Amino acid sequence: AKITVSQVNKLSRDSEIEKFSIVLDDLESVENTYSATEYGTYFHKLFELIDHNELKKGKTVEELSKELILKNAITEYEYTKRAVEGVCRFYKTHIGKELIEADEVFKETPFLVRICAEEIFQNGGEENILLQGTSDCYYIKDNKITLIDFKTNKNPDTKKIKKEYSRQRELYAYAISKVTELEVEKKVVYTSENGGII
Repeated sequence: AKITVSQVNKLSRDSEIEKFSIVLDDLESVENTYSATEYGTYFHKLFELIDHNELKKGKTVEELSKELILKNAITEYEYTKRAVEGVCRFYKTHIGKELIEADEVFKETPFLVRICAEEIFQNGGEENILLQGTSDCYYIKDNKITLIDFKTNKNPDTKKIKKEYSRQRELYAYAISKVTELEVEKKVVYTSENGGII
């Protein structure tokens, strides 16, 4: 069987209960309804294409985004300014500054790893299943990983986001740690609308 991190997170939220509360039979009824909004997709693409090495050299997010538009790498929309401002706010946070100085940075990285079903489902047993997903961003510094998840909610509720996506962060951390064989030291959420790190 195969399941995505988003599907697991949806099951957890729908059940309003924590780990081990999901019944494996529920897997059949899950639909992948987590297609990103147009703006959320745009924000993620902009962040992915902004070269942090160029920021390290002194260029700004505004300058780099204009270059991307001129190269037709991204299209300019009415919400482009909002997305640029959100990325700018990120690089002003301590996590953003740390990313610029990181040893390695990985953006929009897909993964597919085996995980014991009982790690996710109440009655999962010892069967191995495939966990699939794409991490927004992680960077390696001093052989330790910081994992970043972006949320583009217009009015971010910090407590709600922290609660609803805690399981998702755990699963991303498990997968990235397994792939890289490195410790995930920090798991954070960045809320683009207010520049918050959770």
